[in-house]
Amino acid sequence: MRTLTHVTARLGSGGRLLGVDVARSLALFGMMSVHIFFPAFRPDGSMIPAYAIAAGRSAALFATLAGVGIALASGGSTPYAGVRLRGARAGDTCSATEFCAYEPPQLCGRADAQSFCAPRPEECIELYAPVCGCDQRTYENSCFANAAGTGIYTAGECVEQR
Repeated sequence: MRTLTHVTARLGSGGRLLGVDVARSLALFGMMSVHIFFPAFRPDGSMIPAYAIAAGRSAALFATLAGVGIALASGGSTPYAGVRLRGARAGDTCSATEFCAYEPPQLCGRADAQSFCAPRPEECIELYAPVCGCDQRTYENSCFANAAGTGIYTAGECVEQR
């Protein structure tokens, strides 16, 4: 059975960037020091230098690093581009042997979510884990939906839209 491993390999490779991990731990320590360990002001009313340095900056660093982590997980320094990248405005532009690999949070390209064209699987395991495809049809599992040429709208059976 051929599986779609491109994205899975990138996300589950286990490779860590030491610099990002160190910066994340410094940001976490900074937030903890501001809120738990140290008072903000001395008895004479002057601000403690550690508080002045860490207040706000640690949270901003932590949020920035969250964005960096998402960017690295979704393509790193070489994100999908050109023919491989598909947006909702482009419509269904994958070939007959491919499908637009939308996942549930992307709502099948609504709000201009982007995806990429992936080869349609040729074999699927007989496992019942229903999904609702972008074509609003219920499939036995995500492999069968992808083989039919559609991405995944939601996990579970399709619910009639009213």
